[in-house]
Amino acid sequence: MAEAIESVLGQTHAVRECIVVDDGSTDGTAAVVARFGDVAKIVRQPRSGVAAARNRGAAEAGSDLLAFLDADDVWHPKRVARGLRVLQQRRAQAALCASRVIGDDRAPMGRRIAMRPMEPSVESLLRWRGTVVSPSSNLLIERSMFEELGGFSPGLSTAADWELLVRIVARGGLAYVDEALVDYRWHGQNLTRDVAATERDLRRAYDMVLARHGADLSISRRQAYAGMHRMLAAANLRMGRRIPALMHGVRAAGRDPSVVPHVVRSRISRHH
Repeated sequence: MAEAIESVLGQTHAVRECIVVDDGSTDGTAAVVARFGDVAKIVRQPRSGVAAARNRGAAEAGSDLLAFLDADDVWHPKRVARGLRVLQQRRAQAALCASRVIGDDRAPMGRRIAMRPMEPSVESLLRWRGTVVSPSSNLLIERSMFEELGGFSPGLSTAADWELLVRIVARGGLAYVDEALVDYRWHGQNLTRDVAATERDLRRAYDMVLARHGADLSISRRQAYAGMHRMLAAANLRMGRRIPALMHGVRAAGRDPSVVPHVVRSRISRHH
């Protein structure tokens, strides 16, 4: 966490506030924040989940622009400056940037996570045909837009980032910096739990998105849910969980046969 706070305070474009939300932690968060004196403010709340913690931080902030950073991640020094520039250039209300994976020495260390397509649609996000950049540590957004959208959905956990991104894309006004300005810390020991949580959460998120946008989509609900199963197949395959990966791959193909080449490509990538 100390490295994350240092990266916020070390921006070339000075950050007005650094707010740390202690979501019922037991790991000495308060002591870490105290080392930075008055330049970092801590807000405590009972454990309520990551979405509620981010929303609480946004509510405590006094700025017209909001940005979020998970405790294990790190901003590059020009992360805010680059985001502000693209907001002004594109006259946008929100901006994302690419990431670089850091952690131990195992794959996927050093991998660059970039948004593809760079101007996603709700349909492309539902079908997972490309790469999605998470808003968790990569988003710079005007407060007015964040509040209009209702922030992160408190009923979601790992899928809250993706679901907010869908709402931002549907609303319009998203810009993108195709430069890795955030280091995302990957923990191999936590990925199994993440996959299991994503499986539960993503189903809820898809139900929410399709209830909100289903009538306006150019794809069917079956095609949308095929995208969900394709993503879950790839996530399980990365973990070496072949039976769940096969199960989700079959479900994806059953709903939309056109996903088969994408599932196969994910398997080939896994073995090279």
